[in-house]
Amino acid sequence: MTGLELESIHKFLTTLGVQRLTECIRIVPQTELYKPCPSLQAYVRQVVPWIQKQLYTEFTDIYNFFVSSDIKAQLAVMRFAEVCPWMLFICYSEELRVCVLVTLS
Repeated sequence: MTGLELESIHKFLTTLGVQRLTECIRIVPQTELYKPCPSLQAYVRQVVPWIQKQLYTEFTDIYNFFVSSDIKAQLAVMRFAEVCPWMLFICYSEELRVCVLVTLS
């Protein structure tokens, strides 16, 4: 199909009120067993000083950017959690009520 044909099809569908698929999709994450993950939080706190040292010695512009954006305060309030299983509902159309459940374990 040429660009002109695709544009004509798009105009025709728009005239009929047919939405694009991206306008019809709604993603709703659903979780079970949401709980804090202190091991990941401890790991991040363990590696941040090493990353900070590397940035300071080798990438001073990036280090200065993080310092100016108050990364210290942002890291202090970060919380980590885990969910099991992780589920994702992808609803293609509310009118049709078509939903796909994707479970990632």
